[in-house]
Amino acid sequence: MFFIIYLMDIIKNNLITLRNFYQSHINSNVTSVLMVNPDISSPLFKPFYMSFINLIPFFIVKKILGIYDIDYLYETDGLIRINTETNKVNLLPIVLRFELVDEEDNFIIDLKEATKNYSNNLRLDYIIKNEYLKMKKEDYNFYLGMNLIYTMIHNERKLNEEEIKYYSNLSKVIKSSNFKIKINMIKNSIPLVKVISYDENKFCSKNEILSQL
Repeated sequence: MFFIIYLMDIIKNNLITLRNFYQSHINSNVTSVLMVNPDISSPLFKPFYMSFINLIPFFIVKKILGIYDIDYLYETDGLIRINTETNKVNLLPIVLRFELVDEEDNFIIDLKEATKNYSNNLRLDYIIKNEYLKMKKEDYNFYLGMNLIYTMIHNERKLNEEEIKYYSNLSKVIKSSNFKIKINMIKNSIPLVKVISYDENKFCSKNEILSQL
């Protein structure tokens, strides 16, 4: 009986190791790449050929991007991270509300919802831009000389009313930084409300923002 339990434990551990290897080396996908440009505040791009690139096993794509020193966001196990991320463990307050509001305190974006599928160590402006790219419809035209021979449409699906409003607000945030971050939280058993400038904190991660409050 002891041997059977021991054998089952070995099998389970090996299956977990195999599954983690598959997720981190094969089943992860690049969601967008970072282009170094000092004139762009959120230098994330999602080329139309990204879908084709993600047909290649992730460890090969990771190696190629590493050779050319290209940073990128990637999704694994339903969580989006940046390739330069280091594992950090921080003791943070309990966040009840995490919102982006305008100068008149009008609601713009629910940051708690928008950031739920992202690493807490990822910059806010990267998250905003990546959310925008996920919904942005783009047409890519291919010409032979002066003649249009083919058009490729990226993100062709029709957005519902709520998604259209969300997409519009993401666009506003990318184009302007005149917004505030409003945080309702519990820290040391004390309910707190903090309001900080988005422009001054957009290059910070959620962890960095909360650890400073």
